[in-house]
Amino acid sequence: MVVNFQKLALKNSRFHLRNDNTALEDEEGVWNYRNMIISNINTKMQQMLIVGDSLNFYIDELTCKERSGFELTSFKGHLRLWSAGLYCYSTDFITANNSLISTDFGFDYQTYQSFRDFENNVRFNTTIHHSILNTKDLTYFVKNFQGMNDNVEVQCEVIGPLSDMKVKKTQILFGENSHFNGNVEMIGLPNIEETFINLDVDNLKVNIQDIINFHFPKGKNLTISNGIKELKWIDVHGHFLGLYNNFFADANIKTGLGNLVCELMFNNKVKPITYDGTVSFNRRSSLFSVFNS
Repeated sequence: MVVNFQKLALKNSRFHLRNDNTALEDEEGVWNYRNMIISNINTKMQQMLIVGDSLNFYIDELTCKERSGFELTSFKGHLRLWSAGLYCYSTDFITANNSLISTDFGFDYQTYQSFRDFENNVRFNTTIHHSILNTKDLTYFVKNFQGMNDNVEVQCEVIGPLSDMKVKKTQILFGENSHFNGNVEMIGLPNIEETFINLDVDNLKVNIQDIINFHFPKGKNLTISNGIKELKWIDVHGHFLGLYNNFFADANIKTGLGNLVCELMFNNKVKPITYDGTVSFNRRSSLFSVFNS
């Protein structure tokens, strides 16, 4: 069967996908992959071609809102959909939080039934080109990120299902003069509390003031001692392995007051916070006084 539409439009439409067998309890402000309701769908499409189970078309305009609060205010791209994949090429979209994303994104799956267990059975195959992300948009998909609200510049490749995701060739810029280059593997999302993280840091350069200003989960800002503020900047190369609050770090660190090498186990799951390992200082007198202030 072949069907061809030159132009197609939808106004004030609605889409509902519910899996009663594995439905999760709804939480305010969080996207429920097993009970999705997308409303206020308005779109204009062209050159729609349906061949068998394959659908191909161009999206000129698309706006919509998922009940979690995630909202697209603009979307353009070339979409291909078939029984084992969904790809959108040359895609640009804007969210209500002013994220400006440029991407070629794809989902790979066995059948449409794979969406019933999105976290495990739908694989990302996505390239994010240079884009601006408001971190508040992440909170709709990972509950524990709620409270974040900063603009960052980002580009990367995302591969694998949400529960075993690899983010490669990552470049992130934030604040006035801070950036990250590296790769990360995360096993356990969307539950960030139980997510095992394998992070390779090719280069992380952080301006201390940028860290102070950054909004972390729950809207918290880091409290940094006056001694740490004296470092001005930190340049890190290394490897981090574990949970976000209980991890091992093997890193070479340069600062405005000197350099250090560390092999350190950090545990924030207990109070007080514990550290166990070795730290070697260069220009010991300056740095040693900072870390003991």
